[in-house]
Amino acid sequence: VPGNLDFYDAKGVVEALLSRLGVESTFEPGTDAGLHPAVQAEINVGGAKVGVVGELHPKVRQGFEIETPVFLFELDLGVLAASAKSAVNYRPVPRYPAVLRDLALVVDASVTHRDIMAVISRFPLVAQTVLFDVYAGKQVAAARKSMAYRLYFQSREKTLTDDAVNGVLQKLLARLKQDIGAELRS
Repeated sequence: VPGNLDFYDAKGVVEALLSRLGVESTFEPGTDAGLHPAVQAEINVGGAKVGVVGELHPKVRQGFEIETPVFLFELDLGVLAASAKSAVNYRPVPRYPAVLRDLALVVDASVTHRDIMAVISRFPLVAQTVLFDVYAGKQVAAARKSMAYRLYFQSREKTLTDDAVNGVLQKLLARLKQDIGAELRS
């Protein structure tokens, strides 16, 4: 596959697969000895561990003489099959277009994607949220990180105006600041 793939690409593949199966999942810090200790997650469904996702441990890579990072995931299909939905619910294609907004939030390093999604999910006009970048470095204060999201605003009743979307976005940003101390990255 061309380009530089990373942990979030592998995690995205897992999320897409589980979503297609109708399975709600969570990702927790992992402890798999074969994976890089700082670049891995345990995959849980209904409180049960169903797998792991992460970067192959550098020592394992070195043992196989692999120079570039390798990202992988492992799923227990037996446990996963029991959690998969047997029927798919049909929802008609939305009649009204989505309005996209990108925003980069600066948060404490301890804030997780799940923390941010817990706030965003309370806003019904946000139809979809995609995390597309995480950055910690010179341009962000120490002990903080930047998390960039693409938000899809959509209504089933009407076309959203820029003013309506901006109003919801301002309320969302105020709630993110109040609940988790998030600020817009300048």
